[in-house]
Amino acid sequence: SPPPSRSRSLSSSPPPSLSPPPSPLPSRSHSRSRSPSAEILDEMSIVHKRLFLRFATGSPKLPVDGLRGLNPPLTVVLKPPDNGSTPDDYLPSVMTCTNYLKLPNYSTKEIMKDKLMTAIKEGHLSFHLS
Repeated sequence: SPPPSRSRSLSSSPPPSLSPPPSPLPSRSHSRSRSPSAEILDEMSIVHKRLFLRFATGSPKLPVDGLRGLNPPLTVVLKPPDNGSTPDDYLPSVMTCTNYLKLPNYSTKEIMKDKLMTAIKEGHLSFHLS
């Protein structure tokens, strides 16, 4: 069971668009800005959004009522690095049965985009314990 203090539920996201998960990266400004992960997902093509969805949930399509229809809801948690490593050393990982995305606290939006794209392009066809 995920630690409740670090998880976020996306079940209240508006349907039917693919709303991006919140980012563990802090906002770089004091104004109300969008998270880097939201920007990355918005910039993705439809094909890459479907790959992300398949990577995160195991399904290439959302339910009729969008993210609200995911059961259990898509949850994003911080993936801490092992001792001697940095978050930039890791790819995101998922538990598709529970729609649980483990996202490292990457140092930049560019690294996050690169790692996320690698994970969704290569990771959706394999199964590994993480």
